[in-house]
Amino acid sequence: MDKRMKKLREGIIKLKEYLIAEDYYFKDYKDLKNLVAALDETCLDDKYISRSEMARRTRVAMDKLKDSGQIFTSSIFGWDNVVDGTVKPNWEEQDLIDYMRYLYYKDERSASYVAKKMNKSGTLGKRGGKWTAASVLRVIRNEYHINRNRYKTPEWWGDSHYHVDILMLG
Repeated sequence: MDKRMKKLREGIIKLKEYLIAEDYYFKDYKDLKNLVAALDETCLDDKYISRSEMARRTRVAMDKLKDSGQIFTSSIFGWDNVVDGTVKPNWEEQDLIDYMRYLYYKDERSASYVAKKMNKSGTLGKRGGKWTAASVLRVIRNEYHINRNRYKTPEWWGDSHYHVDILMLG
């Protein structure tokens, strides 16, 4: 339990004890007593999980899912969620990721340039949206794409000059 929650817990306990001990004084303050009684007592429970602990546990669980090739998010450009709960590379999207990475890292083009080029070609994002500089950077910097090396590439893979080892770019 983090320090703030521990302090809040102690304060609630003191306030409740005081209200019980001084019951005669607070008869006119029924609303105050009801408010204190209704305080969320989850912080009184030793099993309470702080935000930081919840965030840590979530990160650990997400990392486990990622490491085991399980679905860990609703959708991610370059990957398809499979009915059995796993993810697999979407090779057409992986091809576009390599192209975007090539333009950005090798040709030293801006993320805005890459986004405009993708939009001009009619290429949409995973959910059908247009590309922005931020979305291009999010995709090309995503370290999860290295996991595609665990899968067999399609026969046509590697035909383009921009298909380089993903570790070499970035």
